[in-house]
Amino acid sequence: MEWQLYSSDYETNGAYFGARKACEPLHVQCNLDDRKVVVTNTTLAAVPDATVRAELFDLQGRRIAGQQSTVLAAANATTEAFRLDESAAASLPLYFVRLALVDAGGRTLSDNFYWHARREEDHRLLNTLPRVTLTGAATVKRGEEASVVTVELTNPATSVALLVKTTLRTATGERVLPVYASDGYFSLLPGESRRVILETPVTATPLQVAVDGWNAAPTALPVQE
Repeated sequence: MEWQLYSSDYETNGAYFGARKACEPLHVQCNLDDRKVVVTNTTLAAVPDATVRAELFDLQGRRIAGQQSTVLAAANATTEAFRLDESAAASLPLYFVRLALVDAGGRTLSDNFYWHARREEDHRLLNTLPRVTLTGAATVKRGEEASVVTVELTNPATSVALLVKTTLRTATGERVLPVYASDGYFSLLPGESRRVILETPVTATPLQVAVDGWNAAPTALPVQE
């Protein structure tokens, strides 16, 4: 398993972030066999008054449906919220599903993102997603033993940005490794923002953050001190 999660140079591959998402102590997911949306709580504390939300988007990034339910996410248990209503997407060959688990104070505890295709060959439609250019900024806090880079990314386009990845580089473009990232290969809906934290033992080198994705144009963000 280790070689699937890390490269020999400590690069974190897509499998790492997939496993990290799946192993969240609090996790919202859609079961693909029966389309039930459930909350898996592997902690010893229940989460009362939690809201589970599901939104459907078409290939152009337009919201076409939504539903939600309030649940008690019991400790060390799986709680069903609802069965995903996909009727609004019945005529679509491919569409996106965004799930969110939100606590009573409005804080997002877990989110998940899917693309559902009617036929396997319909996944080719992902190749037709419009090219988007993400915007953002990066700042660094340097310590004696590590540098912590905070990246703020926004998708200003009307289309979904799929499988976004941030890569820490020097100002001259060389890879910086190892880097420990809070998230990777995530997707951004139109107008959505995401904060990513990158930590590295490299402390004295001028840095930049390279951003790209399935349909995200390569962008370089200079890291501000």
